[in-house]
Amino acid sequence: MKQADRYSRSIAVLKLVLPLGALGLLSSLFLVARDIDPSQAISNAPVDVAELAREPRISGANYAGVTDDGAALTIAASTARADPDATLRLTLTDMRATLETPDGEVTQINAGLGVLDRAAGRVEWRDDVQVTAAQGYALNAAQLFGLLDDTRLWSDQPVLVQGPVGEIRAGQFALQLAEGGARTYVMLFSGGVNLLYDGAE
Repeated sequence: MKQADRYSRSIAVLKLVLPLGALGLLSSLFLVARDIDPSQAISNAPVDVAELAREPRISGANYAGVTDDGAALTIAASTARADPDATLRLTLTDMRATLETPDGEVTQINAGLGVLDRAAGRVEWRDDVQVTAAQGYALNAAQLFGLLDDTRLWSDQPVLVQGPVGEIRAGQFALQLAEGGARTYVMLFSGGVNLLYDGAE
């Protein structure tokens, strides 16, 4: 009988002590916890929320299409921002494009900035434009244009080209389908062409 009374008293004490102990632990956690300053957390965030609200953008933008003459054009960009006045016009950063013509030739185009205008049916590359064309040609230009429905690239500004025959400097450049119905593509240089011939080639 005494053992039963002792057991009952122990249970009663535990029912009182355990909840009080739990409350004590919780109160100590709140006392020790560091205060969080929400304004400081926002100011240190790597994303400018106000800028994103003004200029919505998407990451990892991609475009793929086929021209009327059968060339495949793909464009990838790190970010794309829509023009508020023209929804089909996108400003792109870190552009990487590939143009593959039906004859199997591949042209790579890289640029820091650019514009994809689907309403106008054209694309623009600018900011250190680098073009790697077929047959070992590497072109540098400040600006380059292209069409979405026709295989044509061109620049109205001076270009520097390194190729199998040497160095070419020209005021204008174009890559397009050859005239006369042949399904071949040619590079055209104009506007004061200078060739520094590499006799070793």
